[in-house]
Amino acid sequence: MNKKKAARGAAVFMGLLAAAEAGSSLYFYRRTMTRNNAKMERTMKMAGTDWNQHMPFIQKCKEYMLAQPHEDEWIQSDDNLKLHAT
Repeated sequence: MNKKKAARGAAVFMGLLAAAEAGSSLYFYRRTMTRNNAKMERTMKMAGTDWNQHMPFIQKCKEYMLAQPHEDEWIQSDDNLKLHAT
């Protein structure tokens, strides 16, 4: 009976520990990776680049690249991975 109690206590403790780890990971992910209320204008101003002035050139380059003929290429890497490119 004592072993069952100890096993149950250990399982509860491990469950609580896992929940605490998941909660803290979620908190720090949200704190560092997501920007809920960031405004696009503010972000662009902080970056120091107004991408709107470059968009016509970028769009022209994109259209040119997509219009080029392409083919699939496969190579074997040194560590035996099959690599693919277009």
